[in-house]
Amino acid sequence: MSAKMKKILLASAVVFMVLAVQSCATNQAQGPKDISIIQGKDWYLDEVKSSQTFISIDRTNSSGDVFTLMFDTERISGIAAPNRYFGPYTAGDNQTLTLSRMGSTLMAPLYEFNDLKEQDYFNYLEKVTGWDLINGKLELYTLDGSGNDTTLVYIAK
Repeated sequence: MSAKMKKILLASAVVFMVLAVQSCATNQAQGPKDISIIQGKDWYLDEVKSSQTFISIDRTNSSGDVFTLMFDTERISGIAAPNRYFGPYTAGDNQTLTLSRMGSTLMAPLYEFNDLKEQDYFNYLEKVTGWDLINGKLELYTLDGSGNDTTLVYIAK
């Protein structure tokens, strides 16, 4: 075997190994995640998106602490707009998630978001079926009032 042929084979082997390692890392990253990776962090709603809707949360005219979410080991809590809310959750296999028996305070808002009303936010939360953490953003999978798949995208603060 010539020296040139050996170099080609060696280069091919290196490329193959790099691709194999990347493939394994990608497959491992896409596997089911444990709910503990999102617990104990303050999450701020950034977007609501579906085939019918896209809402980007603009916090410039508010205190900023609206549409937040925090998971502890058994409960969620957060601030909607303006009410605080709380309730238990159940995390299942394959990143399924159910939020139930939600409660909230009953304050009147000083500022109301045009695109996302507090009650709509609560309705989204009550219909959550799953979650994922993608590129550092928490995604909750839910349905809108018409039954369309909708994603709530949160960023960590």
